Amino acid sequence: MVVAAAASVGGGSSVYYLKRQGIFALIGLAALVVARRWSYRSLRHVAPLLVFGSLGLLVLALVGGQSVNGARRWIDVGGTAFQPSELAKLAVVVWVALYLSKRPVPTTIGELTKPIGILLASGATEEEAARFARALMTRIEALGRVR
Repeated sequence: MVVAAAASVGGGSSVYYLKRQGIFALIGLAALVVARRWSYRSLRHVAPLLVFGSLGLLVLALVGGQSVNGARRWIDVGGTAFQPSELAKLAVVVWVALYLSKRPVPTTIGELTKPIGILLASGATEEEAARFARALMTRIEALGRVR
């Protein structure tokens, strides 16, 4: 019954969503096999690239991203959409792990204030970047109307 109901939404094909989920499941399994054979220690060398790349993608999503329910948080990639904040979460975790691995083991809570502050600031930064981009876009639109 669910498959038949999906036919009206899935472009007339009753198995459209089944095929789509199957394709994504196969892609996920392939990524699982690659990730299993790949050493996570190699992320140490790309941590800064991950951080700056994810920040660039966040700005790209805010400026030219796909609007879903009034929010520009998605980047359209081929037939699917990508949310750069998911990559940003991974980048922050990898960067903080790199930061902590280069320093002696913290023995007090006070020694963790900087990395914890960085984690908290990264969450605030994403929201602040969104507010800044919305304000900037509003001003640009207002200037366009004035001229």
